[in-house]
Amino acid sequence: MHIFSTLAFAAVFGLAPLAGQAADGVEPGSVRFAQIAPLEGPGAALGLGLRQGLLAAFDEANRAGGIHGRRIELDSLCDRRDPERSADRMRLVADGAAHVAVIGAVGAAQSRTIQPLADEVGMPFIGAATGDEALRAPWVTNAVNIRPTQTTEIEAVLSHLIDGLGARRIAVLHENDDAGRGLLKAIETGLARRDLPPVTVGRYASGTSAIKVAMLGIRKTRPDAVLLLGSADATAKAVDFATSLDFAPVFAGLANADAEALATALGDEAEGLVFARAVPLPRDDTLPIVAEYRAALAMLDAAAAPGFASLEGYIAGRLALAALDEAGPWLTRERYLATLAALGEVDLGGLVLHFGPGDNQGLDTAYLARIGQDGIFEPVPMATGGDQS
Repeated sequence: MHIFSTLAFAAVFGLAPLAGQAADGVEPGSVRFAQIAPLEGPGAALGLGLRQGLLAAFDEANRAGGIHGRRIELDSLCDRRDPERSADRMRLVADGAAHVAVIGAVGAAQSRTIQPLADEVGMPFIGAATGDEALRAPWVTNAVNIRPTQTTEIEAVLSHLIDGLGARRIAVLHENDDAGRGLLKAIETGLARRDLPPVTVGRYASGTSAIKVAMLGIRKTRPDAVLLLGSADATAKAVDFATSLDFAPVFAGLANADAEALATALGDEAEGLVFARAVPLPRDDTLPIVAEYRAALAMLDAAAAPGFASLEGYIAGRLALAALDEAGPWLTRERYLATLAALGEVDLGGLVLHFGPGDNQGLDTAYLARIGQDGIFEPVPMATGGDQS
């Protein structure tokens, strides 16, 4: 199971399959998946965490004899969270015809470039780490999503801040790009349902963490809470700068930020931050799939620490494996895609994913977590509805 540079990947997989070699990632003794994600540079912690979880799930299956006698393999290509690089990597994967599916991508813009290119060659696109609504449209037939939508995450955070904590003055800090503006629009919609506009909106340049001017403007409006919608790096700098100004509203974020990287970067300053999460707490082994994940991760790497990203990758891997098993021994990419499209209720060790006609999203409830003392994540009770057990 490999991480490839572009040139190395092209050398291995960039040519048509040899005569007698099975195409599309299915061989007599193996099935091969591709991951296109940031493995260095911005967002690398999330991409590498997803990869670690995928490898844990695949290693677990391989130790049990594989799926229908086939070992499960993973090749990972780095896109540095750049949509143009994502497209280039996907074209290499498509031209190589050596993978059954793409799994574990990161980001809305990146996924929006990968998914249609995968669709052109009939390739499933599984478990992207984004709640982007576009991937959930009924005409997107090759995507299988696990995360709830960003709208669901936003509603959970707003419910906690407004209904749970009584905050009325909500400010927003976002990256000034299409994804950030889309999140802002969703937040404005959620606030409007409560007859609340944002008290102020701060923006910073795309691809940077230049948050100081925006945070100074937000501080002047004295908000009760600030929604931080950027990367872990930008979020950490915003909280650190606010602390230096003795500015201490409630800070909250979404699952697009790597909360564990943030907790590490901020240390004691991270205490009290609230985040929407796509998956349960990685230490909650009362849920069978979490206990299984922790055991599989320890078998893969005894030194690896459980985390949200690797748990999400493990869940994506388990879903991919369940569909492989259901597709049967006479596997083709076309059969695998059809099996994924026909998924209904899938119980992954107590975590139940619900799919159906026109519904390619497994989870419909967001989880909330708070960073407590010593960087330990704690569950946050939902203000209205939902179950985080």
